[in-house]
Amino acid sequence: MTISSFVENLWGAEAKLGFSLSEIAGLFQLHWPKLLPIFISIGVCLVIEIIFLPLKENSVVRLLRTTKPFGMTRFGVLLSLFPALAFLIGDLLSLGTAGLLHRYAMNCAVPFSFDLAGYCGPFFAGLIYILIYDLFRYLKHMLCHEVPFFWEIHRMHHIPKTFHIFNADLKHPFESVSHYVVSTLLLFLFQIRAEEAILAFSFRLILIQMHHSPLIVSYGWLEKIFVSPRFHAIHHLGAKAERAWNTRNYGSLFSFWDYLFGTADEARGRIIKNADLGIRTNVDESDLKFFLFHPLIKFYELLFKKASLERQ
Repeated sequence: MTISSFVENLWGAEAKLGFSLSEIAGLFQLHWPKLLPIFISIGVCLVIEIIFLPLKENSVVRLLRTTKPFGMTRFGVLLSLFPALAFLIGDLLSLGTAGLLHRYAMNCAVPFSFDLAGYCGPFFAGLIYILIYDLFRYLKHMLCHEVPFFWEIHRMHHIPKTFHIFNADLKHPFESVSHYVVSTLLLFLFQIRAEEAILAFSFRLILIQMHHSPLIVSYGWLEKIFVSPRFHAIHHLGAKAERAWNTRNYGSLFSFWDYLFGTADEARGRIIKNADLGIRTNVDESDLKFFLFHPLIKFYELLFKKASLERQ
């Protein structure tokens, strides 16, 4: 393809979409200044740890002294920090893409979306978005533990034996992409505005980051509603058989999904320690390539075996 034909194709794309590429870029750039609450959320988690934990036990120190997973090198530290960065970038992309879809729907004069905020107000619109998105995460999480192939994708999240807030969103890229696709569709379908969405993101980020805090505490009676660090730590308890214990407490933000669907386990009377967390596996925990590409190999094997059986 020549440069001139490439430019012509871009102009053609602009004509079909109904707005310019510079406007598309603007939809994404618009949200950068509004991301401040998300950065504040990370700071809130660190301040809580500073108040209630000895300095040597907080997430920053744990991150710096972690030897596994994925090696205590500069690359290893960056890799541990990447999930938090990916969280920010993913939310930004979700907002920008949802805005792009909304603009396209308006230009097509097709009612693809519903102005939920205009119907019930910004607060309830954001709340409905969080509830539906969290239900998706609960069901997806259950699927990841019940279906062997999806477990191969999700297992990466259960490898760390050292909890800190920076590995709260340590997931295989396939799993992360599924979150952002569903979030984008909900933001678009309900026309959630950037301001409400970012407040929802910030609320979600505080709770999810605290799930992996070394401060393993219960929320008392509130634990029937929200997932506490202790409630989530039960889900990460190690086991000889990789998935033997980790089939409880799937909730992401709200624990009432687990109580509603019968997957809650309060492990009453058991003291949960950081040393008990992380799955026991013979796999080399520093082998990043294994965790990234092994699910693809397993998927290929499943397809190949199925095709072989069909030919027989």
